[in-house]
Amino acid sequence: MSNFGQDIKNFKIRFGNAKSNPCSKGENFGEIFLDDIKSKLNPSQYEAVTTVDGAVLVIAGAGSGKTRAIEYRVAHLVEKGIDPKSILLLTFTRKAAHEMLSRASRHDPRCKDVEGGTFHSFAFKVLKKYAHILGLSGSFSILDEADASEAVHRCGSKLDFFDKERKPQKKIRSVLLSACP
Repeated sequence: MSNFGQDIKNFKIRFGNAKSNPCSKGENFGEIFLDDIKSKLNPSQYEAVTTVDGAVLVIAGAGSGKTRAIEYRVAHLVEKGIDPKSILLLTFTRKAAHEMLSRASRHDPRCKDVEGGTFHSFAFKVLKKYAHILGLSGSFSILDEADASEAVHRCGSKLDFFDKERKPQKKIRSVLLSACP
């Protein structure tokens, strides 16, 4: 069993299933949780997990324990009484965001209410929410480079700017896209 699997097993053994709240039984869950995770983290990770005031930026290489540190941080913040809806977890991939929130939710089901996703998906949600203030219609779309290239190719082909088989060079696409309002 992986360390994470063992952590969850130990958590369930010590505190029962997610439906039982150890705090309601008079235990000081926050301290028990911190004592339990302190042995699983290095000092920098532990500091990132236990810092309550302000944002924390976690930058580390592959396999260094970022996901575990963020998982524990989210659970710790919720246990400290921070409203899960006021926590924002951003990362570069949907898979990583889902994994971090899923793991944190195993410690405390309230973590499911944490807002999480990619930087791009969060920016898109903000733009959608405030589109009217920015003078945008609510039905706008954002295209990545591949989608934009395909759109330029289709339009250019319909207008006979280039043949249907060959896509325009990157330089031409950039000029066409930058000319769009």
